[in-house]
Amino acid sequence: MDILISIIGVFVLLGLGILLSNNRKAIKFRTIFGALAIQIGFAALILYFPAGRNALLATANCVSNIINYGNEGISFVFGNLANPSNSSIGFVFAVKVLPIIIFFSALISMLYYLGVMQWVIKIIGGALQKTLGTSKAESMSAAANYFCWSDRSSSSCKTIH
Repeated sequence: MDILISIIGVFVLLGLGILLSNNRKAIKFRTIFGALAIQIGFAALILYFPAGRNALLATANCVSNIINYGNEGISFVFGNLANPSNSSIGFVFAVKVLPIIIFFSALISMLYYLGVMQWVIKIIGGALQKTLGTSKAESMSAAANYFCWSDRSSSSCKTIH
């Protein structure tokens, strides 16, 4: 029953979007339903196939390990201030969260410098462009959004093509 309600919700939201649109002729249904099909395909791959579940688990473990490396660096730099259980002041956003954001930004910048991000974004963006029928800039920006914030993803389009 929950799945049926979710499916109905998706189509109600699509219907509202079409109903409230200023220019219904400009709506590209290939893009909408193609993206929905990709999302359903990934969900099925992860939920119903052990290989998909294992790939997601391996990716999650890799990201978790990277975050743990960042946390070790934070503990090295800030000492007991980085460990809320040892400190009487509790969780400090500037000590626990901001250094991880800086760490990930530096990591992504290094991967851009080495050309790894351009290669990955070209592959994902090219697949999105062919599947959804979107422009190259839209596809590359959407692919870059997977890995970095929206301000960086739009500026990365000029460095990829």
